[in-house]
Amino acid sequence: MNLKEQLRLLNEEDALSDQCDELIDHMLHHIGSTDAELRDELIYGTFARLIRGGHLENYQLQHMLKTCLDDNHLFYHLSESSGDAVFTRSFSSLVICLLLDQDHQAHFLTKQEIQEITDKSIRYVKEEKDTRGYVEEKGWAHSIAHGADLLASIVEHPSFELTRSEDILLCIQNALFKGTVYTDDEDERLIVIIERLLKKGLEEAMLENWIASLFHHLHIRWEQEARSLAAYRLKTSVMNFARTLHFRLRFYGKGEDAQKQIEQQINRWYNKKA
Repeated sequence: MNLKEQLRLLNEEDALSDQCDELIDHMLHHIGSTDAELRDELIYGTFARLIRGGHLENYQLQHMLKTCLDDNHLFYHLSESSGDAVFTRSFSSLVICLLLDQDHQAHFLTKQEIQEITDKSIRYVKEEKDTRGYVEEKGWAHSIAHGADLLASIVEHPSFELTRSEDILLCIQNALFKGTVYTDDEDERLIVIIERLLKKGLEEAMLENWIASLFHHLHIRWEQEARSLAAYRLKTSVMNFARTLHFRLRFYGKGEDAQKQIEQQINRWYNKKA
């Protein structure tokens, strides 16, 4: 019986409490399969049921975390901008999200481990070069969206320290400056990070200053690259993100000064005064 058949049977019989270490390792080994059904529905879906259902012991959760954070998973071929390795990186980040969320109840992570997850997650999102959303015949790669989900889970964790807010915001800026115009919900997922930072107590003045800095760096690139195609795409990326952020802040009644900053910056670009 292959892994796909085994997982189908286990899910049909709802026998997840009987999982063994060998099966967990087998799923981790195939976490980046190019078979969308095996990767998305069976492996990730089974991990979600195992973790959220409390079917795993702490040592198993720790093992999964250590594995997902290693060079063969979250950082697997990180220098590549195409190919299939992105599926391993992207879906490892989703499993780390599950583990972080479960720690709210299970408390199996130390503050030091949360710090390590934070550092490695920031590094991953900054260095990820493959920004594809949907890949024909292979399904969702979605590395930036899943990386955003990972950062959002970190911010939501009780042990997250607001002193890391600047690092997180710079990571979001870096994601916007990767030369891609996002079309597959990446903007919205990145904005969830900001919403959770504000919920945690992020000073609105820091958000306002970050928005001003974001547009300042856009202006510099616009001038340096002489209004090239890359510069136009960067402008589109930042403007789309800013408009969506403005709407979300207004909808939730947050960041009035940040909203004004966005309005001013967009108005300058519309009037070609940037």
